[in-house]
Amino acid sequence: MSKGNFKVRGLKNWGRDIVKGKIYEYVNGNCTYDNGWESRTYDSFSELMKCNPETYKGILEEVKENQTIVIYHKDLETIASLKSGKKVIRSASAKCNPADTYDFEVGAKLAINRLLGVPVDSRKVKEAVKSISSYRIVKQDKYEAGDKVKVREDLASVVDTKGAGVMEEMHCQAGKIVTITSVYKNYPCKFNIDADTWTWSTDMIEGKVIENTIKATQFDWSAFKSGKFAVHCNAEEKAREFLKECDVQGIKWCSGKASSETHWKSYKEKTIYTFSFGTLGYCDIGGLADLTNHYTIIDYIPTKPAVKEVSRKAKAGEYVKIVNSQYTPTSKIKYENGDILKITRVDDLGARYGEGSCEWLYHDEYVVLEGYVPVDKPTIKEVHRPAKVGEWIKVIDKSGHSVKVGTIGKVTSLYSDGVYVNGDVFGSARLLLIKNYVVLENYQPEDKPLEMEEAKAVSKPTDSKAEQKEVKRQGKIGEYIKIVKANPVGIKYNNGDVFKVVLLPSGNCGVKVNIAGEKEPRCICNSEYVVLENYQSYSKPEEPKPFVKAKVGDKIKVVKKYEYHSPDVMGNTYTVNEVDRVGVWADDNNIYFWDKNAEYIIIEKAKPEPVKTPLSGYLISKISAELLRRYGDTK
Repeated sequence: MSKGNFKVRGLKNWGRDIVKGKIYEYVNGNCTYDNGWESRTYDSFSELMKCNPETYKGILEEVKENQTIVIYHKDLETIASLKSGKKVIRSASAKCNPADTYDFEVGAKLAINRLLGVPVDSRKVKEAVKSISSYRIVKQDKYEAGDKVKVREDLASVVDTKGAGVMEEMHCQAGKIVTITSVYKNYPCKFNIDADTWTWSTDMIEGKVIENTIKATQFDWSAFKSGKFAVHCNAEEKAREFLKECDVQGIKWCSGKASSETHWKSYKEKTIYTFSFGTLGYCDIGGLADLTNHYTIIDYIPTKPAVKEVSRKAKAGEYVKIVNSQYTPTSKIKYENGDILKITRVDDLGARYGEGSCEWLYHDEYVVLEGYVPVDKPTIKEVHRPAKVGEWIKVIDKSGHSVKVGTIGKVTSLYSDGVYVNGDVFGSARLLLIKNYVVLENYQPEDKPLEMEEAKAVSKPTDSKAEQKEVKRQGKIGEYIKIVKANPVGIKYNNGDVFKVVLLPSGNCGVKVNIAGEKEPRCICNSEYVVLENYQSYSKPEEPKPFVKAKVGDKIKVVKKYEYHSPDVMGNTYTVNEVDRVGVWADDNNIYFWDKNAEYIIIEKAKPEPVKTPLSGYLISKISAELLRRYGDTK
């Protein structure tokens, strides 16, 4: 603390002046005690004790607060603050020129040196920033369509061994960065580029261009999941981007997917997101006032550019999203709306996403994802080492226990020579020695249902006469639950609905079930349901109705669209005017539908014509006799 500013604490009651445990603060050397007495001026606690050794010895002690330096950034400004407890003593900052590339480490060094009064040569800092190359070159044996590559500087002297040949007209590309447009299927070392029409080979290329992306901050997801800091989003768009990244990291609300709801409107620009007890949380920035010693608050900056969906013809190397799938049952490869594919080749008719003859799209089936970067999921590693509490392990040795090899479980506690694993998977808590298992690093069980051979079936066939019970407890995979206290967030379900448990999210905060209209399992909190023990589900999947061939006069509705149909034919109704052996004609023979593709369904059958029955000779003679009797001979 500064001169004359310090705090003392009473060690015991002393007259009416000092109370045991109470803190007294000296400001500018002076302090007023409980009886109103004002002390003399002291520059420090040591001076106070030196001047009054007999009076205050054993009565007062100095209160020392830990000083910390906090470094954070706000847009292009890096700020360093010296704090004593919660109080900020002083701050210093470094602002980045908008024309320069922002680098957090450079800004942090400048800010902390200014905070501590260390002189900085700004020219050296600028030179360090300029020395950072915008890309690096990586030599590869083969390349893909869409790769950016650098042509060799000494192209003219290259003796090609791949059979492509270096032509004089190609020399102008020496040292340039070009994009590969297509790769020869049978000769992967040969390809074409966007700059000319010549055939190029790997011998002519220096390497692939990898851009060095300098981020404003390196977001530590492991630290966020450990609750070491909270994230501040001062705009709703930032909140959406942050929660989308939470989806990728497997971070979710108790009620389901993180991006399903921002909750930003509750606190708006003061919104803070936290992670604790296995689930995502949110609060007012002021709500963390009492936790500043435990939480570091950082402003969120998207770690990747926003993805735009653009309706245009794709280029080789770009990613597209299927929005109008024209997949047919006769296709060998299935793709659906929402699938993301990488384009390898483009022509006027469509785009290819692979080398197979069937891996082909019409241009009206997709939108281009500009700015899309595929996320590489961490590879699961099997490591033979002692496991820690909370880690996942896989059984590799069966000796000494009855658990089947390949079973996966979570470590719940440690033992001197081994670990205990959870009973949900193993039937009961089991002790495994280090020789029995390997640790699964980067394993995320919430990504998919646990498919374990050893896991005991939680939904065994039950006796139809057994009494059904409603039990308030945590559901297990395969069991049925009944909603009794519905609290849906962004999804639809009501009290009385029954669901089957398909997943158990981390943190034991609830269960995941399949809900109609939702593409993936959604979370139901434990407080919302009861478990239905001995429940029997009698629902059977609806069998598809057989195709019925239409007749002349039948009204039909189009349910499948093929490339030979116009774009607006889907869902239209027509009247059949002609029928042949393999299909039907409609709309005055302007459109044809094949029976084999089941392209239509009958919505109204043609009305039958009245039957004309010929009169018999006996009936004719009877009618003639009756007419003669009534009217006589008319001749």
